[in-house]
Amino acid sequence: MIRRSSASQRPSSSRSHASRRDGDMSPPMSSLGSTTGGNASKSGQAVELARAPSGELDLALVSFSSVFELLIKLAEIEKSAENIADELEKTRRRVNALEHVLIPNLQDTVKFIYMKLSEAERSAITGTMRIKNMLEEQEKAERQKKA
Repeated sequence: MIRRSSASQRPSSSRSHASRRDGDMSPPMSSLGSTTGGNASKSGQAVELARAPSGELDLALVSFSSVFELLIKLAEIEKSAENIADELEKTRRRVNALEHVLIPNLQDTVKFIYMKLSEAERSAITGTMRIKNMLEEQEKAERQKKA
């Protein structure tokens, strides 16, 4: 069973190594058995840590390493999920741009081209009809000259 000491008996260095930015989670060497230097209360706490049963420390170290590996896997999964969410957001924006901008513009272009082609067809038909009428009038005039 692991004995817990009160907050006043904990070494102050245990708080400082938890807030390290470099990711090194190992405890500082000064708190693990060095009784030289520092004030007397820190030295007494270091001796108390050194007297802890090694089996409990080994168990704690194994538990910590397995939890640390799980935390690393969790961080990888979380980062992958963030990347997927970013890509999903980009894709959603592209789809919206297609649905609300590009496709309507293309539909308008198709309508415009269809109208222009219809207009050209009507113009060609009316032109053909005018030419036909002119030819009929010429034939009629020739017939009247002969008659």
